[in-house]
Amino acid sequence: MSTPDSPDTDWVAAIQAHLDVLIVVGLACLAGWLAGGLLRLILRRRPGAPWGLPVLLLLPVAGAAAIPPFAMGIGFWDWLTLGTLFGIGLAAGSHDSFRRIQRASVVLGVAVTMVCLALAEVICRQLPAPAFRFPDASAVHLSVEGHGGILTDGESQVRPLYPEVFPEAADERLGTVARQAPAVFHVGDSMVHGTSIGFDGAFPALLMQQQPDLHHVNLGVPGTGTDFQVLLVENWVQRLRPQHVVLYLFPANDLFDIGRAYPFCDNGPIFAFESADLEPLCPQPVWVGPSHSRLLESPPPYPVRVLASWSALARQLCGMTWAVSSWLKQNREVETQLGQLTRLISALATSLDHRDIRFTVVLLPYRARFQRLIDGEPPDDDYHMQVLKALEQLPVRLLDAGPLFENAVLADGSTESWFLNKVPDDVHFSAKGHRLLARWLTEQL
Repeated sequence: MSTPDSPDTDWVAAIQAHLDVLIVVGLACLAGWLAGGLLRLILRRRPGAPWGLPVLLLLPVAGAAAIPPFAMGIGFWDWLTLGTLFGIGLAAGSHDSFRRIQRASVVLGVAVTMVCLALAEVICRQLPAPAFRFPDASAVHLSVEGHGGILTDGESQVRPLYPEVFPEAADERLGTVARQAPAVFHVGDSMVHGTSIGFDGAFPALLMQQQPDLHHVNLGVPGTGTDFQVLLVENWVQRLRPQHVVLYLFPANDLFDIGRAYPFCDNGPIFAFESADLEPLCPQPVWVGPSHSRLLESPPPYPVRVLASWSALARQLCGMTWAVSSWLKQNREVETQLGQLTRLISALATSLDHRDIRFTVVLLPYRARFQRLIDGEPPDDDYHMQVLKALEQLPVRLLDAGPLFENAVLADGSTESWFLNKVPDDVHFSAKGHRLLARWLTEQL
């Protein structure tokens, strides 16, 4: 990753990114100020009631918090930030309290704020750096859709999950291949979907080219866990009976995605693991309002992400946000999650066996493990090994793609050609990585 002092830093793009932040902040405040002026004209006076100012400030914030998850590709914290800036502008443009503020007071307030931020920056530079890597400012965007494989919204998940409810979404996945060809379902998350590569470059499409007598169907859905994928298989086999189902697990996060809340499942988990039978809690989509799960997927506010390319204070704020998100996701007992995983795999294996459908589980590798090997450090792949050992106890065909990529990475001495590099340490396969996996799967499956 480039740092502000490295020779390959694109200063023009970095300056443009910071100007973009000023424009976004300015436009949000200006829009609020204009709306406040219009409100004052409509009421023919500035609201002066004691409750007027809090209402003017909080209403836009509450409205931003109620916006659907990742609408327009913008995360929860960014909508909240934009709502706050709009509220400040709205109050300034309509409330008489702001008219009485003296210019000297404004200058003094700005100066005190800048001094406090500078002191906080100095203090943060003395603290240990967060255990995260930060992209250059030019690689940061307000809209997170399509950047770093971040989930867009609940609709992008629910449509492929219920093919009978959304038949047009099912047709998109099936493509134009003759339906009578024996089908192979490739089920997983963004690693299967082909983040930043697209369906045509993902390994299921490459397998289709190598095996034209089979219909390889890409059923990867970004941001989902194994419970989601088990229900997806159950729903799809009722629509199109496959010859083979291949479920891909990415232990680095799939283990802790089990049991998470989904907005289309009444803001709850897909299965009730407390019951003896794994019956889905939402055989049909049940939409409710936004849930706390939005916080787990949303990046820190856009201005903070841009400033994190050089500011220690911004990096600490980003680190705290991501640490809370990781803690909320992983604050579960590993043994409990492993037990739920094995129950899901066993139930799906039994269901497919009754239908006489082949079933294979493939473990996908984690990039950080290979980077540690290259750096001469012991690999940190505890979750991968725990999932591998747990699944080895099941009567399920199990494949591990880890050694395949380990040999390829060590031969190159770098992970960059096998994984994407749009953001630091991107875990998703590059086009070359997808080709490697496709060749290996052709032999293994």
